[in-house]
Amino acid sequence: MKKNQKTLIRHNMIYQRLNQGETVNVKALAEEFDVGIRTMQKDMNERLSVIYDIENLGQGNYRFSKHHRFVGAGDENESIAISLMKELQHSAIPEMDTYIDAALPTSSNYDEIFVFGMHFEAIEDIESF
Repeated sequence: MKKNQKTLIRHNMIYQRLNQGETVNVKALAEEFDVGIRTMQKDMNERLSVIYDIENLGQGNYRFSKHHRFVGAGDENESIAISLMKELQHSAIPEMDTYIDAALPTSSNYDEIFVFGMHFEAIEDIESF
């Protein structure tokens, strides 16, 4: 397995734990993933915290801010489904955006939680449909 694949898997597993409300510790993660503590600190402080709203609790402990996790999205597939539904809703009825935004929790990284700007192609002109 290539180094970038291992990094991606490591980041995904850390994200899943944080998204489940867990507090993670860099020393324990370094041992589990067989990397140095400095690598895990860099993951948390320079890589993941740039994308996600992660709190540094001190002593190597980190967690998502309470307002970050989308309540009800238990796993990555549900988060993707919510992102797709929001984008489809915007494409179909943009006037509903304010109601959808009010129904979803707010976060300082709201745009990074959801996938926006997918620009779906119109299918009404495709013969197979």
